Amino acid sequence: MRLFIGLMLSLETRKALEKVQTIALNNAFSKNPTLLDNFHLTLCFLGDTAIESIDQIVKSIESAIQSFHSFRIEISQIGSFQKGQEYIVFANIVKGHKILVDLSERIRQTIASIPLPYVEDEFVPHITLARRVRFPHINMIELPNFEVIHEDINNIVLFESTRIHNTLTYLPIKIIPLNQF
Repeated sequence: MRLFIGLMLSLETRKALEKVQTIALNNAFSKNPTLLDNFHLTLCFLGDTAIESIDQIVKSIESAIQSFHSFRIEISQIGSFQKGQEYIVFANIVKGHKILVDLSERIRQTIASIPLPYVEDEFVPHITLARRVRFPHINMIELPNFEVIHEDINNIVLFESTRIHNTLTYLPIKIIPLNQF
């Protein structure tokens, strides 16, 4: 099973991101846009993981988040990472960045004791709008500003990344609540 730990976004936020995605990719001649139901924020990618490890992963997440309470993030501004001739286009987290970094770091520290295949990379909080984006000319990258999107974060989710009818789908395996104020 291909697993990752992340944040599920509300339908309202996902619909707002879909509108932003349409504008941001307007001039792209090639793109692989994130599907509405797949918008999320990854905290830690685990990769191919044995099903027998799930209980241990869930217990590690529960332990890692004991000191964290629900919080709010603000999503605004479009950014991109260049990979060769293509781009990954994303929505930026402008408020809640530090708590997301702390949360990701704490989860990564806690699951480090589990023998998992995950690759430790630098965590940059963002929401991917599209992968493999190509523009006819570098100057045609339209990265519009948009109205701030507010999202309350109340849960951490263990997701499975799978294909259903040849469509990439992120399925929540376990939803773990954060402490409430």
